[in-house]
Amino acid sequence: MNILAIETSTETASIALRSDSHTALTTFDARGLLTESLAPQVYKLLADNDVQAQDIDAIVVGKGPGSYTGLRVGMVFAAVTAWTLGKHYYEVPTLLATAISVLKEGHSALSHSAVSSWPNGSWPKGKSEVAVGTANAYRHEIYARVVKQKPDGIIDEGQDEIMEAADFSKLVQTQAADTAVTVLGFGCETLQASGAPPERVRLMKEAPLSGAEALLMTLDVLGMDRFRSDAHRVSPTYLRKSSAELQRGNSTRG
Repeated sequence: MNILAIETSTETASIALRSDSHTALTTFDARGLLTESLAPQVYKLLADNDVQAQDIDAIVVGKGPGSYTGLRVGMVFAAVTAWTLGKHYYEVPTLLATAISVLKEGHSALSHSAVSSWPNGSWPKGKSEVAVGTANAYRHEIYARVVKQKPDGIIDEGQDEIMEAADFSKLVQTQAADTAVTVLGFGCETLQASGAPPERVRLMKEAPLSGAEALLMTLDVLGMDRFRSDAHRVSPTYLRKSSAELQRGNSTRG
């Protein structure tokens, strides 16, 4: 089965092609001309792995939150391609995917840049853990999604929440009351700005896997049927303001 995964919610876009047990990956700078660069990057990845477009069985795309423009380009490209080829189409929440990538990668994720406040600097083994995926919602707010690793599997809390920095800090502290917590992405900056992270909290600005790889992992962990979508109706993507609007606002105030 050939599955094409596309993630364009951040400044670094990623595309992955899974064919049976092999996964090929490419990443590139999504800033600027993503509209012009995405399709050539996809076609090159397919050609490099001797896969024709019609041989793709399914397309999965990250649906954010993230880059205002990047999400729209990636999701529209994925949906139109799936619709044109008559293939299955899936949409996976980006924060859910990044959180699952950390929980499934386990302690190997410590090889990536991380700040841990666990006593003695040693991350616990064999404990239930929590991953909190985050993204910038602007206006001094944060998107956050809580995902839990339990002995019987991964539990998704079910939605991305928007909250102010103070509420986000309380959320992390509550989750870390009796278990290990990893915070991913923009929320790390918020916690660091207020001092050292709470006890039992690890900060990771970058997930251990690329976004596209994390999408594929999420399909494996939670099942593909959960994320099946209609390519005729692309789900709404969201950010409070686009980068252009924010820049115009800053210029006006200046």
